[in-house]
Amino acid sequence: MESKRFLDSEPVSLSQAMGYFEGSLQTAIREVHVDISALKRDVDVRIEDMFKLLNPLSQTLTELQQENQELRAQVHYLTQQVERLTAASTDPRAAERGKGPHLPPTTAETTPHSASYTTSTRNH
Repeated sequence: MESKRFLDSEPVSLSQAMGYFEGSLQTAIREVHVDISALKRDVDVRIEDMFKLLNPLSQTLTELQQENQELRAQVHYLTQQVERLTAASTDPRAAERGKGPHLPPTTAETTPHSASYTTSTRNH
């Protein structure tokens, strides 16, 4: 051990001791820089891996949001149809005057994206 040499040997000059400790400090700093660089590379690799995992999740989320919008539109349409049918069944005079609701068209006729209701765009 070099530090023990300073303690065991005859007194050394202050400049020699400073030189020794300065060299040791520079070596320690280089080692810290190497460790930090290795850590940075590891973090970069992990971030890339996370992006690779998140991309399919992001696509699935977008598809689910779109499907949700389409289903909400269909629910809204069906709610209106139920309200019209309920009004017609409770007020026979409206139906007699021709102001009652028309029979609801099929889902394929009412919804522009009807294929998404029968076939999901997601992989199961």
